[in-house]
Amino acid sequence: MKEAFAAFLAALLILLAPAGVYANPIQVPAMMTEEYINAVIYPSGGEYWAYVYCRYQFKNVGYMKVAMNFPVPPDSRDISVSVDDIPVYWSWSGEKCQTEIGEYKMIFCIIKNPHREFEVEIAYRHRQAAAAGKHISLYPLGPGRHVSILSKRLTAHISLAVAGSISSYIARLGNGIIDSGGPAETLFTRSYNLKSGMFKPFREDFIFAFEASIKPSNLQFSTDKHAYSEGEPIAFWLHNAGEEPVTLRNSAPWTIASMENGTSIVYTTVAAQMLREVAPGETVSWTWNQKSSGGEQVKPGLYAVILEADDHRLIASFTIRGTVEFPGRLNVTLRLYPDKATVRVDALLKKRPKPAEPLRNLTVRATVLPRGEHLTGTFHIDGQISPEELEKLPLHSLSLHVDCGRGRGVGNITAKLNPSENLPIRSVNASFSAMPMDTTLVELNVSGTATLSSVHLKNETARMLEVYAAALSTPAGMEMARNKIEEMTNGSMKLERLTLNFSRETCMLNVSATPLMNMSALKVPPSMIPQFSESTYLQPGVTRLPPANLTKLKLDAEYNGETGVFSGNMSFEVEGNASAIIEEISDSIIERLISESSAASTLSGWLRSFRVGIHGRLIFKLEIPANTLQVSGVSLRYRRDPSETSMKLIEAISGMPFPPRNVAITLEAGSSEYEEVKLKLPSGMNADRILISGNISALRDITCTISRNPWGIADYKLYRREAVIDGLKHQLLIATNSSLKEVMAETGRIILKVEGSPGLIGGSNLTFPSGMLDGADPKSIGVLIDGETAGRVMTIKNGKISVLVTYPQQSCTVEVEWALSCP
Repeated sequence: MKEAFAAFLAALLILLAPAGVYANPIQVPAMMTEEYINAVIYPSGGEYWAYVYCRYQFKNVGYMKVAMNFPVPPDSRDISVSVDDIPVYWSWSGEKCQTEIGEYKMIFCIIKNPHREFEVEIAYRHRQAAAAGKHISLYPLGPGRHVSILSKRLTAHISLAVAGSISSYIARLGNGIIDSGGPAETLFTRSYNLKSGMFKPFREDFIFAFEASIKPSNLQFSTDKHAYSEGEPIAFWLHNAGEEPVTLRNSAPWTIASMENGTSIVYTTVAAQMLREVAPGETVSWTWNQKSSGGEQVKPGLYAVILEADDHRLIASFTIRGTVEFPGRLNVTLRLYPDKATVRVDALLKKRPKPAEPLRNLTVRATVLPRGEHLTGTFHIDGQISPEELEKLPLHSLSLHVDCGRGRGVGNITAKLNPSENLPIRSVNASFSAMPMDTTLVELNVSGTATLSSVHLKNETARMLEVYAAALSTPAGMEMARNKIEEMTNGSMKLERLTLNFSRETCMLNVSATPLMNMSALKVPPSMIPQFSESTYLQPGVTRLPPANLTKLKLDAEYNGETGVFSGNMSFEVEGNASAIIEEISDSIIERLISESSAASTLSGWLRSFRVGIHGRLIFKLEIPANTLQVSGVSLRYRRDPSETSMKLIEAISGMPFPPRNVAITLEAGSSEYEEVKLKLPSGMNADRILISGNISALRDITCTISRNPWGIADYKLYRREAVIDGLKHQLLIATNSSLKEVMAETGRIILKVEGSPGLIGGSNLTFPSGMLDGADPKSIGVLIDGETAGRVMTIKNGKISVLVTYPQQSCTVEVEWALSCP
């Protein structure tokens, strides 16, 4: 039994702790054998700047999460970090790295579930330090001197390119000179391969210092951004800020060079050989399609576009990131409303998610519906454990039932196990009941019986149970148990009664307890929450949940160990500020995703600017082995001004890297009860739906217009039907957000049969010619819904009558009828 208790405690601690977190002061919690530092140094505004692109290759040594710190120069800008081509969220750690030219700041990031071999890329630009007439670059090498896990040998590959006229230079590792010389050509390049000692880290920093004169220039040359995805067009421009024209030798006097491990030309333009003047104040732009001179897509890495204008050689650096394919197919639909947007996700997964790997079948469905001051939801799960995993489980069968709310509740659990020496339990039967004593105190009565296996029960375990039972039967033992439980729960639970009986003859263990729970003070004991340094990124859970009252919770679960089949159903109702609860939970999830998930971190730049909520109802559905995932009902609102939501989303999407080929993003125009959105193309035409593929930067030319909704129904669709009465044809126009199943018309009435998702509000606006009344008074028009009189809003305009009616969504019959005129 001791072993069983120890195993249970260990399992509990593992569940409570983020698994396998390793937080080193600097970045190597895995074995690193290679690092690449590439720097393009160029003059700008009378100073020298460097664009730095570093790659660190690691071998993971078994960690699920890795916390990393990287030193960067104090004046670094446009910092980006990615792992295996996926951008990750980073922050300043507050730590400093001391170097011979001053303090370097440290950036911090968390890598979740790194592969066995993974690569970290860091890119930034910074102003060169200057001292004694020299421009100085310093780069810490693999900072292995700060780590405890080392590779056999670390090789640092350093590649430098300097634009300008160098008169002298020196490269050194610490105080040891590696290379020196001068003068050099207008594009100076050098590469160094430095090796550490056997099982010894680098103890020095790499320093490159040079003297150079900066030729005055009023030319500005840059790419439109610093990082691109594979296949994304590279746009760059030249601006003449001077007062004299500048002459280009042809219409495109530029080349593209790879800047890793030296400089190599990958693309040379073929342009008309005629001089081109750039007038003062004029800007000239070009685009490169990432193809080499041979027409092949270039590899990811560091590149530069080199342009010659008059006697100036200008350089602009950028990186190309590899395309990360979504594991399957992903369709994301954004429907834009006047003050919000909704998100729907449909995914076909190539691989089943990790939690589902031991399962043969799995279906998960969850629904959440906010209703004013109430939040209701249902959760369903069923599946079957694979035969390989089934053999490992000691559980033979399980039945669980819970029904509670507003402090009251009852429940029971029955389990049968396959006993062993480590866990000599044959069956467990337990029940509980809860009764509120006042607004904060709840009395909980718990009783249970465990039947142990006489074959597997050890004498020392039986003796230990007898000792515990005897101790609790004394006032001193009972008082000790009370104090221990109160201490563990920070005073939120007080033990009124506890009895423990054990019989060797029957191998029965009976437990009965009555604790009093202070619901207002109930919290997880701090001793059970592991502390990891001072990293706030690893603090789990929702910390500021608004006041809420659980008014209903019902849970039923079953498990059959012979077949491995399990199922569970849960329904709940929460009373409180539903929107505040949803917002707090979603904000906490976003914070956790951004801090721990590489893929989700790509959204961190703009996701924080939006308030997440539920539109209608939230639906989540996952099916295995079909490997399909569906999520709908998520809403986004721009925090600063909800009316700007649509354009802010378009701006965010258009600024993202190219989506992979198996990811599709669709924009749809939505409507509220009073207003509707129209998407306007660059041609000036309106569109209700736009499918994004290829160059999503084209979205920058898409605009949204908002106009009045003429039908008074949100998310309406228009249906045209023809009605024939007494041989006369009449045209009907129906705007509805329900599914229109049937339309019938006869003398004196029009019948609509509609369907919709229960729990939501539906509406229909029926427009028909006033001639259908055949002389009847329009004031006599009434509406019946499933035979019951309902309210309506009627308008008459240009010889047409419109009748608007709303109803709870479901399968229902809407009848619009009028009194026939007397002959």
